[in-house]
Amino acid sequence: MRKETHKSTKLASPGQHWVAPKKLLIIAGFFRSGSTFLGSLMRSTGLLGSPEEYFNPRYRPLSAYARDGEIDFHAAFSSVCREAATPNGTCAFKVFPPEFEYLLTHSNFSEWFPTTRFIWLQRADILG
Repeated sequence: MRKETHKSTKLASPGQHWVAPKKLLIIAGFFRSGSTFLGSLMRSTGLLGSPEEYFNPRYRPLSAYARDGEIDFHAAFSSVCREAATPNGTCAFKVFPPEFEYLLTHSNFSEWFPTTRFIWLQRADILG
């Protein structure tokens, strides 16, 4: 039986200067599940954040926040939260499984965002 070894990775945690948004709403699901439509409805309220795919490498690579080969999560999360928040302090992201897996394996996400609520989307018409 082969023993697997895992490299110990220190998760990025917020420092003392981090101020988390009052509330974070995450639209979670898969592609083609209606997340863009839901995001536009949320944005139109002016109260539910401005959800976009802030962590999708095709649109907004986290590598833009890299310093010496390491992601500066404080800079990345600060920038995204400024863009994704509404005046009432509610922030919203769209996150699909590959991006969320990356965030969870590289940052202590629950420390950065302790007031997270998830909106899980599932497509009823899978073949459509």
